[in-house]
Amino acid sequence: METIQENKIRLKTLGNLSLEGSQFSRPKPLLLLTYLVLEGSQSRRHLAELFWLTDNRMKSLSMVFTLLRQVLGEGLLVDAKIAQTSISSDVKDLLNALDRSDWQIANELYSGAFLQDYVFDEGATELEEWVLETREQLAQRMQDAIINLAEGAAKQQDYKQASKLAERAYQLAGLAGTDLGQLERLYPLLCSGNSSVALLVRRDAESYGVVLDQTCEEARAHFSQAKSELNHLPIRATSFIGRDVELTEIENLFTKSGISLLNLVGTAGIGKTRLALQFAFEQQKIASFEDGIYFFPLDVLTDYSVVPQSLLSHLGISQSENLDAVDQLVSFFAKRKSLLVFDNFEHLIEAAGCLSDLVKRCPHLKILVTSRETLNLEEEYVF
Repeated sequence: METIQENKIRLKTLGNLSLEGSQFSRPKPLLLLTYLVLEGSQSRRHLAELFWLTDNRMKSLSMVFTLLRQVLGEGLLVDAKIAQTSISSDVKDLLNALDRSDWQIANELYSGAFLQDYVFDEGATELEEWVLETREQLAQRMQDAIINLAEGAAKQQDYKQASKLAERAYQLAGLAGTDLGQLERLYPLLCSGNSSVALLVRRDAESYGVVLDQTCEEARAHFSQAKSELNHLPIRATSFIGRDVELTEIENLFTKSGISLLNLVGTAGIGKTRLALQFAFEQQKIASFEDGIYFFPLDVLTDYSVVPQSLLSHLGISQSENLDAVDQLVSFFAKRKSLLVFDNFEHLIEAAGCLSDLVKRCPHLKILVTSRETLNLEEEYVF
């Protein structure tokens, strides 16, 4: 078999599984290659036990490596114990775009569900679970990315495009699921473009006991207002009732006690996000943070090391080649009276040091965090 140069080969996993730049099409070797692309260096024994159920699994693995090396050349590195690959792939490009908060590139790259038509061997339960879990996680991150794109379009009064993007995000519900928070973001986007899908979203919300009742005119008014204000908060489709005591206490902690980093800690589902957002909306109404209020959801990120870079992208700031990302953030917020709201920090605790740097070096910045865990920072006040 003729060897193809690595830089001409690209693994395609979104939609149909294929090796672009090659006629090689055997499903199991390509699935193994996909696993190496996403999971990194792996032991030969683990790969053999995961992909084969037969007694001669190590021999089968060696045969697959021989076939792949004929195609990939130095793009596949295998020794007596481990295997790894350096080939490019659409799924890695997609994950990189999502980590950079480059929603437009991510939307262009997502050409279909992860390995959507792959047929598994009988008994390959663990491998199938890995594919299904990866498929769901990618769909969830894409749903959020597309909603972000749609909200950007709506703030530019391009309601037709906003509605079209929101419809695509809703179509991902079959893979990603859709919680109440997503429904509340989708509904005004769909209403702004008079989409019939708004009725489906409204029915879904009713199953949570929530009534979404914005009109097209109200949705457009919200987005028009959001464009002119210094805030990056999601548009609300429902009202907030109760918990005034907590709101007052949060305000007192920030304004009277001089706290700069406040962490709302609690178990899943108790309303941490809703409380944090309501506080942000209340502060927006009274213009407490004259240089902007920014909401930064972290549930779509998987790598703690990219948090500073993702925040820069979220703020619309191009990362400098000469400055560290945290230094750029400090430069941006150093003289600004702003509020940063980080949602779902619990799986990125290793990135908490970035928050410590920001509040130490930016005297007018306040940070509100929601998390299931404490951040273990000296500057942190746990609520």
